[in-house]
Parts: sequence; structure tokens; C-alpha cells
Amino acid sequence: MKHEPPARRTRLCYFTNVYPAPSHTTMRREIRALERQGANVLRVAARRFKGALVEAEDQEELLVTTYTAESPVRGLMAFCAVAMRHPVRLARVLWTACTVGRSSRRGPVIHLLYVVEACVLLRAAADCDHIHANFGNATGIATLCRQLGGPPVSLRIHGPEEFESFSGREWKWKLDHASLVAAISDHGVQLLKRAVDASRHDRIKLLRCGIEALDLGPTPVPLPAALHLVCVARLEERKGHAVLLEAMSRLRQDGVFVSLELVGDGSLRDKLEQQIRESGLSGVVSFAGWCDEAGVRATLQRARVVVLPSAAEGLPIVLMEAYAAGRAVVATRVAGIPELVRPGLTGWLVEAGDAPALAAALKEALASPDSHLCALAQAGRERVRQQHQVDVLMHELLASLRDPHQFGTSVVGASGAG
Repeated sequence: MKHEPPARRTRLCYFTNVYPAPSHTTMRREIRALERQGANVLRVAARRFKGALVEAEDQEELLVTTYTAESPVRGLMAFCAVAMRHPVRLARVLWTACTVGRSSRRGPVIHLLYVVEACVLLRAAADCDHIHANFGNATGIATLCRQLGGPPVSLRIHGPEEFESFSGREWKWKLDHASLVAAISDHGVQLLKRAVDASRHDRIKLLRCGIEALDLGPTPVPLPAALHLVCVARLEERKGHAVLLEAMSRLRQDGVFVSLELVGDGSLRDKLEQQIRESGLSGVVSFAGWCDEAGVRATLQRARVVVLPSAAEGLPIVLMEAYAAGRAVVATRVAGIPELVRPGLTGWLVEAGDAPALAAALKEALASPDSHLCALAQAGRERVRQQHQVDVLMHELLASLRDPHQFGTSVVGASGAG
């Protein structure tokens, strides 16, 4: 009897801009899910996270991650190796970096530096079957690596920076060299299609972000009676914390004695602390800093309602985590958020930057009976179950590497916000 040899495991290079990082837990979840699907995954990132890593699993990931921009000496050695072996190819890639860079906000100098990183990536991923790149600069470096003779690449577009920064020429270049370019929301897919000629639309796919099925398992903790809000987001301008604090002031003035917990950290903290003092919100708003996954889950469970006031987003994982925790959401009508947060069905939506509207929505949400809040959260939880399970999504990604034409055929990966 003839025995078939066992199928060889896919060797995948998972490449991103910063890894590991407290705000990039979705990257770790996807890597672990790919490994559960049988892939050998090489972790590569452009650079390290500059702050402390509070999650033990992130500290483990740090030890097994390679960095393309960490060592100038490594970059120079990799560049010289490519120059000696493939001088003509390298010259063409340098020309591409200059021409694409001239049409880019980042400019040609940055793109030339990307060529050096692409040389490091080429060496790191030499034994890989495929490179899967996430976020803006990583997608550019991976595309240059492919032009240098590296493995096929798929590019994952999260937004909003990519859509704000990339020119039509950059999109065309990336679509010309990638096996597929996947956005994380239907909104992102449509933006990509508007950016390039219709002849390239067949390479544009939908690949949502997700959470683990385990997070959707146990019955959520019952709602607390206390009027307590939680916001999980980096303390950056585009996350809308200043608008949220203005809404908090309005609620307090209206006699709604609500508290707020901010999870995350960032460059805006000092400014927000000053706004809190000036608004008389000291003792009402607290900072939790970065938390590990267990800490975030516990914080969400303390909330009566979860709020995310962002002015710019892709489709935030924290909304999925909120629903998994059994909490209804008040968020902004930005990018892919309306595909998950649906007014009257799974939560409340307001326009970004509109503090009076945010205060009104929060007031209504906080006054809602437990039964209504739980029904909204359950509907959101079911939507996450249907479209955002990370193992299903990564199974689809691996299948697409074998046959890109089959991409998007599962329920989870299929397009359609309805």
C-alpha cells in the first residue's frame, strides 16, 4: 500500500510595523491562530515597542521576533549582500523607491530606507513561502522585498493612516506586486477600490480582524448598577478622549453622576489630566494605564456601557471585546465601526467630535434598563461570533495563499455590512 507523504506545513512570515505591543494584541492572536492552523510562523517587525510590555505573552513574543530597523549594521550587511548578488535587480528597486516615494507623503528618502529594511526582510524570510504584512510602512517594505526576489506577499490594510497617506501610485504599485491586498472592513474595501483602476479590483479582498472563540464562551458577567463608563484606547488625539471628557462634563452638569475609566496610555496623557482638573472631573475620571488581556476583560466587566469616541479608526478590536464581555457600546460613525455597532440593534452611534450628541447618547444608554442593554450586547456578541472569530479568519487566509480565487467564501470573511 502506497502512503502519501504528509503535507508540508506552510512557512509564513508575519510582518508588521511594531510588535509586540499592548495595542496590537490582534497581531498576537492572529499569529497564534495561524499556528493552531498548522502554519510555521516567523515573527518579523520593523521596530520594537518603546514602552513596557504588561502582557506575559507579549514578553514571550519579544524573544522570538526579528526586527528590520533595529541594527544599522545588519541593514548595511543585508543591503551589500543583495547588491553583490543581484545588482541590476537592486538598482531597479532603488529606482522604484524613488519614483513611488516622490508621489508619497513620506518622500523618497524614507522609501530608500525601506529598501534597506526590505533587504533585511529578504534574508529573514528566505525560507518562507509567503509574507503577510500588516499596516502602512510594513506593506511598503514587504512589496519592495517581493521586487527583490522575496516570497509572494499579501498586504493587510487597517486604516486610517494608510488611506490618508498613500497616493494612487502607491496603491497601484502594491496591487501590482501583491497576491492580494485585504482591508479589515467593507468600508476599507470600498476605499481601496476607489483608489485604483477597476482592472485591479480582483486583488482587493476583505479580511476582518477577530477575537478568539474562547472569549465568546462563558456567560457574560451581569451588568453593574453603578453608572460607570470604560474607554479602552491609546491616549492619542484621534481617539477622541478630549471630546469624551467634554461629554462627561455635560453629563455631570445634567445631574448624571457617572464615572469613567480610561484604559491605555500615550502622548496625550498630560494634556488630558490637565483637562480633567480644569473641568472639575478629578475623582470622576481615572487612568488605568496599559492592562494585560485579563485586566482589560475585568475593566470591561466593571462597565455599564463601553464608549469609544474616536475620530479615526479601522474597526477596533475593543468593540468586539466589549460585546464578548456582554456590554453595549456607544461609538462614533467612523470607517468600519457602523458594520459592527448598529443603532438600535447593537448600540449607539454619534458623529465624531460632537460632544453634545455623545453626551446625549451616553445619557440614554446609562438610563436604559438592564434588559435593553443586555439585548443590544447579545446582538453584538452574535455578530462577532459570525464575522470575527480569529481562527476562522486565519484558516481563510491560509486557504487563500493556496488559491486566492477562493478567498472570501466563508461567512466570516464574506463582504457585506448588512
